[in-house]
Amino acid sequence: MRLLELSIRNIRGIPDLTLKPDGRNLVICGPNGSGKSSVLDAIDFLFTGRISRLVGRGTGGITLQEHGVNLNAANNLENSVVSGRIQLHDGTIVELQRSISNSSELGCRGYDLDAMNDLLRSASNGQHILTRQRILQYITEQPKDRAEKIQALLGLSNLEDVRSSLVKVKNSLDKEFDKALVSYQAIRGQIGALLESLEWNDNNILEFINKQRRVLGEAPIEKLTPQDVRRDMSFTLRSQSGNFVNPTTIDADISNLRRVTSDELGTRLAASDQLLRSTIGTISAEPKLLHELAHQDLVDQGLKLLDDTGMCPLCQTAFPAGELRRKLETRLASAQEASRLKKQVEKAVLEIAEVIDFVLPSLGRVLAVAVQIGASSTISSLGGWQKQLEALKQSLHQPIQNYLHIDDQVTILFSPSNLDTVLVDFSGVISSAFPQTSPEQTAYDRLTQIETLLSTWNIETGKYRIAETAIHHAQALHSAFLEARDKILGNLYLEIRQRFEDLYRQLHGTDEASFASMLEPDDAGLNFKVDFHGRGMHPPHALHSEGHQDSMGICLFLALAERLTKGKFDITLLDDIVMSVDSGHRKDLCRVLKDQFRDRQFI
Repeated sequence: MRLLELSIRNIRGIPDLTLKPDGRNLVICGPNGSGKSSVLDAIDFLFTGRISRLVGRGTGGITLQEHGVNLNAANNLENSVVSGRIQLHDGTIVELQRSISNSSELGCRGYDLDAMNDLLRSASNGQHILTRQRILQYITEQPKDRAEKIQALLGLSNLEDVRSSLVKVKNSLDKEFDKALVSYQAIRGQIGALLESLEWNDNNILEFINKQRRVLGEAPIEKLTPQDVRRDMSFTLRSQSGNFVNPTTIDADISNLRRVTSDELGTRLAASDQLLRSTIGTISAEPKLLHELAHQDLVDQGLKLLDDTGMCPLCQTAFPAGELRRKLETRLASAQEASRLKKQVEKAVLEIAEVIDFVLPSLGRVLAVAVQIGASSTISSLGGWQKQLEALKQSLHQPIQNYLHIDDQVTILFSPSNLDTVLVDFSGVISSAFPQTSPEQTAYDRLTQIETLLSTWNIETGKYRIAETAIHHAQALHSAFLEARDKILGNLYLEIRQRFEDLYRQLHGTDEASFASMLEPDDAGLNFKVDFHGRGMHPPHALHSEGHQDSMGICLFLALAERLTKGKFDITLLDDIVMSVDSGHRKDLCRVLKDQFRDRQFI
C-alpha cells in the first residue's frame, strides 16, 4: 500500500493542503507550529477514524469533534475532511475519504469496503504511527504495562482478557472448593465425634448403627443410607426435646474432649505442628519455589521434547550440547522440591484440621449444656478454648501466610491448663442435674443423630467432589492456556527480538556490535532487558543513556511494525522521531530506514 495523494481540509492546524508523495517517502519540515504533525494527524484520521494523540492517558476532556478540527472551522464539521488516493500492491488505485462529522464511516471507491477495512485493521491497533511521546513506552514501562502495549500493537489485547477471565474463574472456584472442603471436613468431624473415633469409614458407621439397633431389638442393616438407619423399626420412642439432656451422650462428648489431652494424640499433633512450621519457614525463605511449581508441567514437557540438536523446542534457540537439558533439569528439580513442600503443608494441615473438626462438635454440645444449666466456670474455660481452636482452624485456610502468626504451639492449644479437671467436674454436675436415661433411649437418640449426619454427609460429599473436579479443570485450563500463549508469543518475540537487535547494531555501528537483548513473556508481564557492553542483562533505562533508550524504542517499534504489517499496510508515520535521536545518529537512522525498509513508505 502506498499513499499517492493527500488532501486535507480544516483538520487540526491545516485549513487546506494537498500533497502528492506519489508513493515515495515524504519528509515534512518547517518551524514550530507550522502544521507538520497535523499532516500526520490527518493521515492517521483517514486510516483509523481517530487521531492517536487525542486518545489515551492524559487526554481527558479532549474530543475529536472539538479538537480535531481547524479552529476556524469549529462549527463546520462536514467540511473537516481528509481524502486520499492509495495504490495497493496489485496496482489497484483506491480513493478514500473520511469526515470528522461521521468519523466511523470510511468512504471507499475502487475497492471493496470490507476488504479495505481489513487492510486497515493493523492501523487501528496503532502499528502505523510512532510519536516522540510513544518512543519509550515499550522501554521504561513496567512488565505488565509493556505487555499490554505490545500486545495491543500486535492486535492481541484479547489474550490478557482471556488470561484474566481464566484467573477469575480459577480464583472463584478456589473459593468454592475451600468452602466445600470446610463443610466436608466439618461434617466428617461431627460423625467422628458421634462415633468417638478420629479415623472411621463406612464399615465403622454401619457397625455403630447396627450396635444401636441391637440395643433396640432390631435386625441389622446391610446398606449404609440415611433411609435405612431406622428402617422397619418397631421401636417408637421419640427423642426428647426442650431442656432434656442425655447424660450418656454428653459423657461421650466429654470423653472426646479429654482424649485430645492424651499423650498419643499430643505426640501426633506436635509432629504435625513442627512439620508445618518448618515447611512454611523453608518456603518463606525461598519464595521462588512456588513460582517454579507453577511451571513444573511446562518444564517437564520441554524435557520430553528435547533432542540431540540442543535446540529449544519452544523458541528454537540453539544451545551448546547438554546445556539446555541441564538448565531444565535444574528448574524441574526446583519445581519438584516445591511440589514436595506443598504436599507436606497439605498433609500437616489436614492432620491438624481433622483433630479440630473432631473436637469442635463435642465442645459445642458441652458448652450448650453448660449454658443451659448456668455452669459459669465451665463456660469461661471452654468458651475461651473454643475461640482459640476456631482461630487456629481459620489460619489453616491460608497456612503459608497465617499459620506462623499463631503464637502458641498446637499441643498447648489442644491441652489448655486444667482442662481435665474442668471436664471431670462438669461430668459430675451433669450426673447430678439429669437422670440417667435408658440404653434404649440413648440408642434411639444416636440413631436419630447419625441419620441426620449421613444425609448431610451425602450432600456435602457431593458438593466437595463437584468443587474438586471443577477446580482441577480450571487449573488445567489455565495452565494449558499459559503454556500455549507463552510458546506462541515466545516464538513471536524471538523473531522480533532478533530483528530489533539487528536494527540497533546497524544504527550504532561498532559501538554496539555485540548488542543482545531478552524479550520474553512472564505470566501477565513481558520482561525486557538488554546487554550493557558485555556486563550482563539489565532493564534498558537502568544503565543506558536517554539517547540509547530512544533508539531502542524506535528499533523495537520498527521490528514490531515490520513483523505485523508487512505486505498489508506498509505506510509508517514518524512524528518528530528523526529529530528525537541525538545529532550523531540521525543520519544513521535515515540510512537504516532507507536500506532496511525499501518496501515501506515513511512519512
